Amino acid sequence: MRGAHPEAAHTVYAWRLADGQTARCSDDGEPKQTAGMPVLGVLSKAELCAVLCVVTRYYGGIRLGTGGLVRAYGQAAALAVEAAGVAAVRAWQQLQIQCTYPNYERLAKLVEDSGARVEAADYGAEVTIRVMVLSNQADTLELAVTNATSGSAVIERGATVDMPGPV
Repeated sequence: MRGAHPEAAHTVYAWRLADGQTARCSDDGEPKQTAGMPVLGVLSKAELCAVLCVVTRYYGGIRLGTGGLVRAYGQAAALAVEAAGVAAVRAWQQLQIQCTYPNYERLAKLVEDSGARVEAADYGAEVTIRVMVLSNQADTLELAVTNATSGSAVIERGATVDMPGPV
């Protein structure tokens, strides 16, 4: 960020690792604990992990004082977290569902309503849908597909993958 904003007065950062325990921050020349700590405080309060937040400050000719710096850096970090949104890394199960064309639309709606992600669909003699579903919901989706097709759909499980998704 310093390279992208060489004229900035300060490039303050804070980060937390995925373990939720390891964290660091930098005041980048601001008075001690007036910049990095407020940014880290926002990340900690939101219980965010595997995250880095950088606040770039340009000097505007007005001295903010220590209280003003704490408020400004904390507010900037809070706005950044709000704008970025939060994603959770969870285990997703890949399913491959083969069905007849008459069942396809019903299954596509069923998959969408379940919160699963359709990765691809192949249209041959039958339709094959590749779906990613949260691992803890795979059994439920399989049962729903089986019931919706009266057992005619062929379901194969693929890999389980850790992927980010909205909270």
